[in-house]
Amino acid sequence: MVTRTIEYRDEKGNLLGTKSQSLTFTQPGDKDLVTDQVIWNTDVPSQSFDEVKTPEKAGYTPDKTSVPAKEVTINDSNTTEVVIYKANVVNVVINYEDNMGNKLADTGTVSGKEGNEFTTQALEIAGYHLISESKLVHGIFGKTLEITFVYEKNSTDSTKNTNQVDKNDNNGKESKVETETKKSNDFKNTINSKDKVSTEVSSQKLPQTGDQKDNTASLVGLILMSLAGLFGFKRKNKRDN
Repeated sequence: MVTRTIEYRDEKGNLLGTKSQSLTFTQPGDKDLVTDQVIWNTDVPSQSFDEVKTPEKAGYTPDKTSVPAKEVTINDSNTTEVVIYKANVVNVVINYEDNMGNKLADTGTVSGKEGNEFTTQALEIAGYHLISESKLVHGIFGKTLEITFVYEKNSTDSTKNTNQVDKNDNNGKESKVETETKKSNDFKNTINSKDKVSTEVSSQKLPQTGDQKDNTASLVGLILMSLAGLFGFKRKNKRDN
């Protein structure tokens, strides 16, 4: 009997399965009754192992699609054939869409050997926020063929509020302008008030100054008239004498 064994292994050498084939040969012979020795007939026809197609294994590709048929003779030894399965490299398609199904970014891919685990992360897309359940997605190559991250456009109110916060946060410039304008108005009012007071005070002082000048002039005139009268009186006395 001649046996052929087929071993199916993975890339790491792990045994996945076996298949055996055996052929039995019949060899006639003659026995010498005197010597009790058997003389075997060497004219024994050969036989063949049938072709064995390699079984399919999901996620793997064998290095041999089949083990071919093989002719053997009664004198051949047992043999072993090895078939290696290599894990398929598969791609997982990554889509980025809005909640209306519109494409927001170029389609991405993640590649790996079938059966291996993978993790992928959603992109940050300006003007949109993620509404999918998770930013990180875990899967197994071969089982997960496509992933779609869904986004929603940021609302206008949110943008407006964000801009308002940015303005208020802009080193306090807007608040400073308002404060300075208010101070400028206060200062103007103060100046106008002082001008009014100064005007009133000046108008009160001016009449007093005028009265004082008129009184002084009257006094000077009276003195001059007295001196003139006295001078005239003396001249008259001189003439009389």
